[in-house]
Amino acid sequence: MKTSRWIRAFLIAPLLVATTSRLCGQGAEIHRDWMDVKGSPTNTSLIGVSIEDLKTKADAGDRNAQYTLGARYYNGRETKQDYTEAIKWFQKAAEHKVEWAQYALGCCYDFGRRVDKDHEQAFKWYFLAAGQGLPAAEFMVADCYKTGDGVRRDFAEAVTWYRRAADADNPFAQNNLAVLYERGEGVPKDLSQAATWYRKAAQHGVASAQLMLGELCRKGTGVRQDGEVAAKWYRAAADQGNADAQHNLATCYLRGFGVGQDYGQAAIWYRKAADQGYAEAQYSLGVCYAKGEGVAQDYQEAAGWYRRASEQGHAVAQCNLAGYYFRKEKGFISWFVMD
Repeated sequence: MKTSRWIRAFLIAPLLVATTSRLCGQGAEIHRDWMDVKGSPTNTSLIGVSIEDLKTKADAGDRNAQYTLGARYYNGRETKQDYTEAIKWFQKAAEHKVEWAQYALGCCYDFGRRVDKDHEQAFKWYFLAAGQGLPAAEFMVADCYKTGDGVRRDFAEAVTWYRRAADADNPFAQNNLAVLYERGEGVPKDLSQAATWYRKAAQHGVASAQLMLGELCRKGTGVRQDGEVAAKWYRAAADQGNADAQHNLATCYLRGFGVGQDYGQAAIWYRKAADQGYAEAQYSLGVCYAKGEGVAQDYQEAAGWYRRASEQGHAVAQCNLAGYYFRKEKGFISWFVMD
């Protein structure tokens, strides 16, 4: 006789509910849409100069005033935000070879700021700024080569330009260069080099790099295996809200890997990641409630978290949820957690 799906769920769920949560994380590039004109520098001699005086200087052909005026309009600083005016003044300054204006104009075309998106135009202006040694623009050129936006896709060229920006201490380029070394895209795969560049970016506070450095330290790939260092970098990224890192830090507390075993801390960090919609953490938090580890045992709460993870396609959570409903229907819910 065929075993029903409910009976099969009942039989396997006790084994699944106790499954140790896996650690998660993979190298994540920082795409250029994280970058923008905001935060780009203004000529120090023009700080505090009024909009009216900037216009006078810009109209007289002062290229730094033209760029600064464009940046004021772009960011809505001391005037109403106006991308059309910003582009007009960026264009004038860019034609006078102001590298930050060329970069800014590239961003306008890249992101469609009051102009139609035009990746070829964006690449043209990024490339001109990068040719003047501007690390932010070198990052953008690299990203265009990696994605094939506005130029033929070429991972080797992406590596070249990421390295230029990374050597100039651009943390986003350092992160992305590490990812390419980790994957072996445009360069031979080299986890030692990946770790080197992740470390540089991590020290600048890039959360994805902190996560990945933690992963490499946990596995001992490219660096010496060190649980305490792994947990330290997971914590650094977790404190910035990185859900992967929050989940991994929780699992370190659950297992006592690199930190003292602490079910309460495990539950706290699983919840932080789960509240961001992270399916693996939702499942793991469900297990905490089902087993009463770090939280008061609560089968209904466990089922709620299994349901959230199940709705995202988490197979083990789906099996555990099925087991919960089967036991609830049969009246022996107290058997829900079995080691």
